[in-house]
Amino acid sequence: MNPEADLPNPALDLAQYRTLRQAVNRVHDLVLNLATKADFTGAARQLGLLSGKAIAFENDSEQNVLADFIVYAWRPNGVSMIEIYRRLNAARADDSTRELLGRMAQARYRLLRIESTHDQGQLWAFDLLAQQRLVLVDRALAESVEAGNGLAGHVIEFDRFCILTGAALPVARPAIEQDDILQALAAQPSRKASAAMLNAKCARLITAALIRAGYASRVAFDG
Repeated sequence: MNPEADLPNPALDLAQYRTLRQAVNRVHDLVLNLATKADFTGAARQLGLLSGKAIAFENDSEQNVLADFIVYAWRPNGVSMIEIYRRLNAARADDSTRELLGRMAQARYRLLRIESTHDQGQLWAFDLLAQQRLVLVDRALAESVEAGNGLAGHVIEFDRFCILTGAALPVARPAIEQDDILQALAAQPSRKASAAMLNAKCARLITAALIRAGYASRVAFDG
């Protein structure tokens, strides 16, 4: 596969990425305004960040990871917070915002192995969960990782490329071989579990395992 052939205008992709990143960050803030104290506490409990009745962070990265988890994977009533926000606001949003909310609501949790990095912030990556190759655009990330590195986080798909939601964690081979992550890798959809529920389960299992292993303290990029 030739990245340059599939990405004929990398400068345009980077410009679009910057616009999308700003829009996604604004929506994140609005979604988190919907979250209650019970949402934060419940999500923190799932990720192993609750000490007694208080949320205990060891670093800023854990705060970012919890916020990202609440937006995309916390499902207090069987529906994600981003989907709740989309349902409340899509009807009165303009076309571009409506499309963005739909794509954010379909974000998937992915366990990525970086295959190569290229100019203008482009990366090729392989998702070990979905067994799928992706094109990512993220200049800070492209300057901080190299082929063979692993990442875990939510990914939003657009027509020409994908972007991370901003709270991905680095993953090394020993972490991938932990029981919780192997369980997520082996998980298969069933009649009782929708794709969205399975995605949330993978996010919970892998994120909690990485936090326990200390990977939230090893983040070397902003996304």
